[in-house]
Amino acid sequence: MLMYLFFYNESYLCVVSKIYVFNPDHELSLASDDNNFQPKKNITRLQKDLALLPLWLEDNCLVLQSDTDTYWHDIADRFGLKYFSTPSIDYSALTEVCAWGWNKQICSALERKGTPRRLLPDSNSLTLIRRLTERRTAVQAMKYLISNISDKYLKYLPHLLPELLVSSADVEHFVARHIDVVLKTPLSCSGKGLYFVKHHRLNDSYLKRVERLLEQQKYLV
Repeated sequence: MLMYLFFYNESYLCVVSKIYVFNPDHELSLASDDNNFQPKKNITRLQKDLALLPLWLEDNCLVLQSDTDTYWHDIADRFGLKYFSTPSIDYSALTEVCAWGWNKQICSALERKGTPRRLLPDSNSLTLIRRLTERRTAVQAMKYLISNISDKYLKYLPHLLPELLVSSADVEHFVARHIDVVLKTPLSCSGKGLYFVKHHRLNDSYLKRVERLLEQQKYLV
């Protein structure tokens, strides 16, 4: 019988010596690039509300006793999810870790709990993950596709391609050439990091915000 360990509050699911980490704050944590990132209460609530999701993978799971409550049991029983209870888990005994998304915060959290460092991505891997997640990668991919795929419809796309803006002057020039503009930060999720500029209206207050964003994240799209 396959045995799983599932952590309700932290949304961790473990298969014998393999742990699955459900961290829906991943994109926000990537944007912060902070080992000690703390998600807002609404994200924590989402994590808690969806904590049962991993249990759909397999019956007969081991659930950490301290992380269950009446609501948890009611939901599990309603959907016929079968599980057992366990008082603790030995993180040092893990042999594999699978995360919803890898970032500095989740690596630090797991390491503090005793997870072997060799099971976690190193700094180079985390840097690569962050770079591949950025909107810059999507812009580069679109340019590559347009330049390497022969299609009569693609000839119209260069006029619609986003641009990388690395200074406030770049932003001003781009806004001046377009009626309505959506500025996006390199990393964000759920509609965060989007800034709308209509009819060339880029006032001093907006420019200051742009400068702060450029200082924090180096460019806008």
